[in-house]
Amino acid sequence: MEKVKAIIDINDATLEKYAWGEIRWIWNQKIDPSAEQTLGQVTIYSGKKNTFHAHPNCEELMYILEGECDHLLGEQMYHLTPGMTIIIPRNVEHYAIVTSENDLKAMIFYSNPARQTDVKE
Repeated sequence: MEKVKAIIDINDATLEKYAWGEIRWIWNQKIDPSAEQTLGQVTIYSGKKNTFHAHPNCEELMYILEGECDHLLGEQMYHLTPGMTIIIPRNVEHYAIVTSENDLKAMIFYSNPARQTDVKE
């Protein structure tokens, strides 16, 4: 019987750094070709904004762990605080700007294991 990977430690996640913050990729097709979704933990630094973008091949869920942000979703701005989840439909342009003194930390979930991102800026 094939051994199934069942536990992933955030400290083992693949780290990508940006001028606005970082993403720790916990699960996706690059990590395991049999993956059926993408999971990551994003940190956006205080006072920073991630790039204006959309995901043409998947829906995104963003669950706020720490910090606060204003999140532009299409043409509507939403204020997010810990415990809130924003649902971002496929192809909808969006970004988050941190409004709290501390960094924003959130879990990001995508409905595709090979999520695509189209940067709009």
